[in-house]
Amino acid sequence: MLRLIGLVLVAGLLVGSESMQAASTSRIVKVLRHYLDQEGRHALSPSLLDRDAYQAQLRDHPEQVSGLRFDVQLRLKSKEVGNYRLRVEIRHGKGAQVGTFRKDLEIQRKRRSQWAKIPILDEDFAQLNEVIAWRVLLLDGEAEVNTLESFLW
Repeated sequence: MLRLIGLVLVAGLLVGSESMQAASTSRIVKVLRHYLDQEGRHALSPSLLDRDAYQAQLRDHPEQVSGLRFDVQLRLKSKEVGNYRLRVEIRHGKGAQVGTFRKDLEIQRKRRSQWAKIPILDEDFAQLNEVIAWRVLLLDGEAEVNTLESFLW
């Protein structure tokens, strides 16, 4: 019985130390890609169901789309203030004409967990034919800290 209790305690300490280590590193938690309409909206109401329905409508009617926005959820180190920035890379094109678009965004550090928005509008959006894949990188200076990418990257 004592051995079983000891094993449970050791397993709990190992899991706890792994979660503490994951919490102490800066990382990208989630990336949401939204089309924007002519008024710059990605949804007509705060409802997630309405947002998804509106995104489907924008996908089906590209003439209503004026841009693209990546919403990125970050979890940054709590102790150190780094020179963090986000970079979104998009592979786009049709057929054999495939290119890569890059855009950087300086992160204004407000709190440990926060959302950053990377809009792609006007002439930048006009040069994207069809989005094939995307990747978002969290950079500290020039060093890559973390990355999150779409399935086709």
